[in-house]
Amino acid sequence: MSIADKLNIERIQSLTEYMKIDRSAIEQEIKEANEHVRIYKAYLSQLKKIKSIQNDIAEQGVPEEKQTKILEIMAKLPIESFREAEIVYYMLQLKTDAEMSKEMCISEKTVKFHKTNIFKKTGYAHTKELVRDYLELGKVKLNTLPIGV
Repeated sequence: MSIADKLNIERIQSLTEYMKIDRSAIEQEIKEANEHVRIYKAYLSQLKKIKSIQNDIAEQGVPEEKQTKILEIMAKLPIESFREAEIVYYMLQLKTDAEMSKEMCISEKTVKFHKTNIFKKTGYAHTKELVRDYLELGKVKLNTLPIGV
């Protein structure tokens, strides 16, 4: 075997090794890109839901200050419905279940049902914890990823 053949074999082996490394790097980049796309799609889905709810509550004649706060709640928490966001709105005002029930014209049982769903979605066990983190710490822990993820 000539020296040129040996050099070609070494070059081919070297390129083969490089291609293996390059391929795994590309595969990793593709996985990361797919994850970014998935998160972005979930984010867009959440924005569409919020926009739809924003239009609904504007049509219902909800005061603008309350609309703003409810939309802020929905952006920070994995909450899908206007009712759940409205419950959190009243929770942040430290209203009792009875007061929420009266304000929203629904039964206390329905208020408790919504609160249970909120606690499941956010990972909190009590109203005080959620309110404390939301108001005092300016953050909330999330038990789940954003809607659609």
